[in-house]
Amino acid sequence: MDSPNYDAPGDSDWEGSGELEWTERDWKQFLKESDQEVLRFLAFYTQLRKDANRLDRAAQEMGWESDEWSSDAIPSDEDRSGGFDASDDDDDEDDYDGPGSDDEPLTIHKHPLFVSSTALLNLIGFYWGILLQEDPPCVNGLHSYEFCNHVNQAEVNAIMGIHALEMGDYSLVVCHLQRSMASLSDAFGLFQKVVGFKGCKIEKSFKEEFANVVFDMREVWLRVLKECRGVSGVS
Repeated sequence: MDSPNYDAPGDSDWEGSGELEWTERDWKQFLKESDQEVLRFLAFYTQLRKDANRLDRAAQEMGWESDEWSSDAIPSDEDRSGGFDASDDDDDEDDYDGPGSDDEPLTIHKHPLFVSSTALLNLIGFYWGILLQEDPPCVNGLHSYEFCNHVNQAEVNAIMGIHALEMGDYSLVVCHLQRSMASLSDAFGLFQKVVGFKGCKIEKSFKEEFANVVFDMREVWLRVLKECRGVSGVS
């Protein structure tokens, strides 16, 4: 099965400052750059999809250190004011004249956890779309509604969890990521149910690739969840 052809735009930093007065044009450019970060992660991840260490290698390609995006995702008080550091490349391919990268607002849009979660959940949706294109008799409209709802709930709770992480409320992070993983599990369970129907001819390689993305998404959240539990004492 061919993977989506994501182009990798130029590098961008996850940096933040505080008080800015941005115009609508400034924010539109910032959101565009945020979308490019998601596409860039997807490009690296899909290129490395057969690598057992694809998550960490994709993070390295993004310029994220391993202790900045997953296993040690709890920022110190000093780090919290500046966000998660990424690469030091200050290239601006669009010759944008608005606020520079050093003056970017403190938001989660370029946060490594937001970028990776958004990318992997989008990829999960992409695989489901490929399944629908095959038009198997084992998939109906109700299945698609339920699957999309599960993925949407997983994304909403992940975003809320990242906001809670930035606020330093680690118990809340745990609760939201638990919900995210439950919704992701429901989506994967529905996928397995659908492709497990007798007469549903779906290639084994497709099932394996789909499962890999799901488990990688779960792994990202588990790393953060475990670290937050260690800080907050949540069992």
